[in-house]
Amino acid sequence: MIENHSSVEQMILDALQSYPEGEMVPWARIRDTLPAGFWLRLTALGALVEHGDVETVKVRGRNYIARADSFSRAAYRAAGSSALVLA
Repeated sequence: MIENHSSVEQMILDALQSYPEGEMVPWARIRDTLPAGFWLRLTALGALVEHGDVETVKVRGRNYIARADSFSRAAYRAAGSSALVLA
C-alpha cells in the first residue's frame, strides 16, 4: 500500500505520543517505523515542522524530533506563517 504525506505525518505524531511533550527523540527511532521512502518521510516531517507541530534539532550529527510544547507553539504563532529558526 502506498502511503500519502498526511498519513505519514499522522504516523509520526502517533509515534511521538508515547513520549512526554517536549522530549527529544532520535529521528532514526521514529523514521524506522514509517513506510519506506526517503522523500515521503522527509516531506512529512518537514510539513509537521512548518505547521508548528514538531520541533527538530541536530546534536553531534544526530537528528532529534519532539512534539512541540506550548512555548514552541506560541513562538511559531508569533513568527507568523514562516518557520522560526534559532541560530
